[in-house]
Amino acid sequence: MQDKISGTVVVIYDACDSGSFLPFLIPPEGNKGKKRVVVTSTQYGEKAFSLYNGTISFSEYFWGQINAGAKLYNAFTSASDGISYSFTNQTPQLDDNGNGIGNETNIEGNIAETYTIGKGIVAGADIPVVGSVPEPQKLTATPSALLWAKITSSVNIKKVWAVIRPPDFKTGSTSDPVTNMPDIELTYNKSTNRYEGTYNRFTEKGTYNIAVFAMDDKDNVSLPKTATVEQKVSTSTNPIVEITANGGHNDLYIYTTDTVNIDIKLTPGGKIGVDAQWWLYVYTNFGTYYADLASGWIPGYAATYQGALTDLSSTRVFIAQGWLPAGNYLFVFEVKTTDGESYRDSVAVNVFNK
Repeated sequence: MQDKISGTVVVIYDACDSGSFLPFLIPPEGNKGKKRVVVTSTQYGEKAFSLYNGTISFSEYFWGQINAGAKLYNAFTSASDGISYSFTNQTPQLDDNGNGIGNETNIEGNIAETYTIGKGIVAGADIPVVGSVPEPQKLTATPSALLWAKITSSVNIKKVWAVIRPPDFKTGSTSDPVTNMPDIELTYNKSTNRYEGTYNRFTEKGTYNIAVFAMDDKDNVSLPKTATVEQKVSTSTNPIVEITANGGHNDLYIYTTDTVNIDIKLTPGGKIGVDAQWWLYVYTNFGTYYADLASGWIPGYAATYQGALTDLSSTRVFIAQGWLPAGNYLFVFEVKTTDGESYRDSVAVNVFNK
């Protein structure tokens, strides 16, 4: 395509693991010297966040800036800031020097800083701005905290909401974008001139990261403003279900010659003794398999065991010593209680040929 276009070619890719394409989008040998800008919403091995039908996503921020008349580089940096404020484990990339490496300090931007997509647009109104939010809050045992924000906008505000990232939040496999996180809508309080809401689920010990957003009546979405709430003492009575790959919760990247160990753990909390189905299964490129107590891992999807929830210390349920074929594997540990509750954890293993 580049050899047929005299101007600048711009490639914009918003998807999980999109940064892995940078080395493959270097201009061909015959097109050296031609201008190409590549923008991806993540770096290699990261998930893309796309919440509320894409309202909170790299693309929403990026194209919102483009529609407001921003240069390509400014749109990229604003979108990067917006997504990184909310999700510290998503890092958009830009490569405009054609070497297949993104975000090189003091190198990237020479083309993107002066490039405008289309003919350029002059914004009719500024996007909303989230001003002040609460200072860091610390809780001891109580699960509730007041969240609030002051908003500045040149037009009417349609909605203000806070997205809450729990301390134990895991992104899971890079094959699927993150499309849902806990949230709460904030309503306008005339007496305080701010938007407020009380969130009652700060139950896990640790720090909750909160991003506040505002949308105006033109559907323009603000950049987020962040706050934190630290819970000193866990108040949760829910079971804690855990599954790890080689001792970790994050995505695992290995070769076919490597060893992978899968372990599970269960802390029943206030559900101890409750009857439940225990599910242990894996999605693969070759089909779904589940752990059967009598036969081991077999094709299909069924409960592994049924019985009362009890403490289960870390237990090895799968080991592959250099024989796992190349492909993507999502291991899942789930318990489903007879009262209709479900608790689930998963970990992804990505296996490559050496």
